[in-house]
Amino acid sequence: MASPSATLFNAFPPLSLAAIIAFLALPLIGWISAIIGATRSEKGRKYRPWIIFPLTHPFGLIFLALRDFKAARAAIIWHMLGILALPIGGLVSRNIEKGKLRAYQDRLVSQGVSLELKDLSPSPGPPQDNIWEHPTMKPLADAGQHNEAGQAARERLNQSNGGSPLAPLRIPNPLRNLRYEKSKAQDDPPSLNNRDLFKGIHRTALTLLSERDGSIGESNTPESWEDVATIINEHFETTAELTAQLEQAIQRPNDHYPYEWEQAFQMLLPHLSHLKALTQTAKVRSQAAAMVYDSEGTFRMLHLGLGLSQTGDSDLLISRLVQFAQTAITLEGIRTAQQFHVGKDAQWKELQDQLNQLNFPSLIAASLGAERALGHATVSGLLNAHLFGIVQQIRSLNAFSEPQQEELPTIAALTQGLLNGLFGAHAQALMTRNWHLALQAYEGMIQNVSQAESQLASIPWNQCSVASLPHEIHSYGILAAMLLPALDSAFAKAVEIQHRIELTKVAIALERYRIAHDAYPEQLAELAPQFVASEPIDPMTGSAWDYTRTAPNGFILYSYGRDGTDDGGFQRKKPLQNKTIADDRSWIVEPELPELPAFTLENQATAGKEVISKEMMERYGLIPGDQDSPPTHSSEAEQQP
Repeated sequence: MASPSATLFNAFPPLSLAAIIAFLALPLIGWISAIIGATRSEKGRKYRPWIIFPLTHPFGLIFLALRDFKAARAAIIWHMLGILALPIGGLVSRNIEKGKLRAYQDRLVSQGVSLELKDLSPSPGPPQDNIWEHPTMKPLADAGQHNEAGQAARERLNQSNGGSPLAPLRIPNPLRNLRYEKSKAQDDPPSLNNRDLFKGIHRTALTLLSERDGSIGESNTPESWEDVATIINEHFETTAELTAQLEQAIQRPNDHYPYEWEQAFQMLLPHLSHLKALTQTAKVRSQAAAMVYDSEGTFRMLHLGLGLSQTGDSDLLISRLVQFAQTAITLEGIRTAQQFHVGKDAQWKELQDQLNQLNFPSLIAASLGAERALGHATVSGLLNAHLFGIVQQIRSLNAFSEPQQEELPTIAALTQGLLNGLFGAHAQALMTRNWHLALQAYEGMIQNVSQAESQLASIPWNQCSVASLPHEIHSYGILAAMLLPALDSAFAKAVEIQHRIELTKVAIALERYRIAHDAYPEQLAELAPQFVASEPIDPMTGSAWDYTRTAPNGFILYSYGRDGTDDGGFQRKKPLQNKTIADDRSWIVEPELPELPAFTLENQATAGKEVISKEMMERYGLIPGDQDSPPTHSSEAEQQP
């Protein structure tokens, strides 16, 4: 990895570096010349002690010039050249760097590449066709605006007393003092059963039960999955009309969220966390419907979940990461529906067709292009800013907060003015060069991602990776080091969620086979050609999925994962007592329904010790942020599926 000093050196314009060296070296030559002149001048010898010491040198040189200008002339010229080298060198360096950047941008435009934010947003179209003009979604659209109305909308959305019109469709935050028993068997991880899958809906039911009855005890604890479903279904009985309005809204043909592109990295995206929360609700409601064998309600909520995952998305990377998370949430609902064997063949086929339309790896190159355009809009304003304006903007860019304008005392203002005159052009040259380098890094990453995406169709996914840039990311300058590192893993995340989708599609084909034959097949080859075109192949490894029918109504289906090693369907992110990390991805339908999980309620005094803080949950998108700190765009890949 390039060292910080190497990064700074590479990021610095050569002519600016030469000018600064001249600014330091020429006065030194002038100092030596003044000493020599004072030594040779009979009139100036008495000023030599003044000239030798740096603090008194200017006064000594002035006295020497007044007494013997010829002796001081060479030193004055060297000093003047040194002082002029800084601003003149800065102006020339700035013009050279801007010329290079302009030529590079012209080349991109000639290749059909747009750096304009306006090209990221489609035409709004008629308001009646736009999802975000629907009364149900309008509050989320208003909340994304930097104005008083937007602030008021954000406050209403986050009121705990139901100020948001969408509040009835939100699941309350889970109980903090609820604890489930952990598996004691090392070889019985959660991925080989459905305990974790059902803990989520069980926790939701207990939370709603606690809110309704005030407490949880033996008299009101659910004793079956039907009881769990009843608690959830009863809670959402009053939201039938609001749910229908939400479904109506997201079915509109135009999805044009009013992004404030001119705000660049300060753009507000409050709709993302709310859409994710609504997707979580749709999943829980689909699970509850499945538990009482309501096939219509189950698939209605699954389609709502998938619809929400496709709503409000843009090519911004944070938007794609939230979309991945929403899709993963909905896939959990599909697993539940299959475990309860709910639905008809037509319903499962419609779901299968909907998943067939998803191709997340193909979206990442466009996401990198959107991040580049967003960075361009932000950095373009820095290229002509004064020195201290650049510093303020860089600080706000790193902290994602508005730069603070402060009134300075007169002396400080004069000092800043002097420094701007000497170093301002150099700062602009520095920013221009760094953005030029960052654009080159963006271009290389986009090309590498596009190449990797095209390889997915011909080679196993675990053999496909995004090629590294020719140099370390820090070698592309300060801006690249700030903005690009988080983009590296975006393609891997897209491949991971796409692999989950491919696994789900095979599971759906198995369910359709079971509906037709009253049992799951002995082998996956039996699915073709009625339910799939050909025998399913695991795209991650390029070989057959590992499939075992455990009963007429149960199976284990899994992938060997990226490492290609058969871990028996285990997925273990951390080693356990001589057990290595395992990355198999499994899908299990058990012959019998799992039992309700055992749980305990801790005392409130000790319950919060190991619970993630509200602030941390907001940061990672688990719950929406409060009205004082609405979510902003960030290129950091904080949202995890």
